[in-house]
Amino acid sequence: MNLNDEVLVYFNDNNSTNLNLDIFQIEKKNEVVYSAAEYIEKQRLGAYIALIGGFILLGITIIEAKKDYKKYYR
Repeated sequence: MNLNDEVLVYFNDNNSTNLNLDIFQIEKKNEVVYSAAEYIEKQRLGAYIALIGGFILLGITIIEAKKDYKKYYR
């Protein structure tokens, strides 16, 4: 894309002042530049990373809690 190109943008209108919009699809001259499938794939990847990170943090928390329990209650 170049400056002054005319594009059609599909996005999530969430009525907030936040500049981070959820863009679903960008079209230029009826040709898809950024598709909804790419959007879904990026959202899915972010969810998997967050889920794995959550389990790792939960495991670390349980391990540290066991250490503290043994340390104080012996």
